[in-house]
Amino acid sequence: AGSDGGYIGLIDDSCKSGDRNCLGAAAEEGSIGYIIGSCSGTENELTHDSCTSGEGIDIRVIDDRAGIEDSDHYVFEIDCRGGMAYANGVITEQSCQEACTESGGSCCVGSYACYDFTCVVRTDGSCNGPRACYRANIGLVVNSCVGVNSCNYAGYDSDAGIGSMKNSCQGGSACASAAYEGSIGTIDDSCNYGNYNCYQLARGGSIGHIISSCSGIAAALVDDACTDVGQGEPIDDILSCCNGEDG
Repeated sequence: AGSDGGYIGLIDDSCKSGDRNCLGAAAEEGSIGYIIGSCSGTENELTHDSCTSGEGIDIRVIDDRAGIEDSDHYVFEIDCRGGMAYANGVITEQSCQEACTESGGSCCVGSYACYDFTCVVRTDGSCNGPRACYRANIGLVVNSCVGVNSCNYAGYDSDAGIGSMKNSCQGGSACASAAYEGSIGTIDDSCNYGNYNCYQLARGGSIGHIISSCSGIAAALVDDACTDVGQGEPIDDILSCCNGEDG
């Protein structure tokens, strides 16, 4: 594994209970970020040759225990640069949308989704909807940006952009133009259950972290939570705030 110029960042609780599991993974200049809880048999049923080979790939197997019941299904991360898949140190001729489809997972779904998109996106349904993640600049997207125009122009025209999103920005135009010409460190469990939540948040401004904030609930959607907050000014953090009717 990782031979001939290949790279694996972490192998944790994986590649066991069988012979030759992970043999040759990420060989020949391939790259895998993390292999966690994956590519193994069990004590009662050995599995052989799981996750062998993988030469030259630049997608990453992610925790197989995270709500995934089918042990043959893996979640990957696709590295996107300007809307094109990035692999082995070069920008390929394959679009991020094509790479998502080829992975067997789901991301960048819908017309113009992930167009001119710079991010590492997980194949877990992220960037799902017409123009979702359009021209966005985000470090990592996990289970986020679901809905028409969700996250479009998020972090656009900004060196810093948005550091990461997790379980966030689910709704029509959620997080659209957030951190446009500005910056946001992280958005975590926020900006969900409604339309235009976090729209233009920190546009031309900056916010450190947004955690468990700016959302409705499944039984009571809220629109426009935290819209236009932090435009042209710095805010340290938004923590457990501005939810429900108080959005």
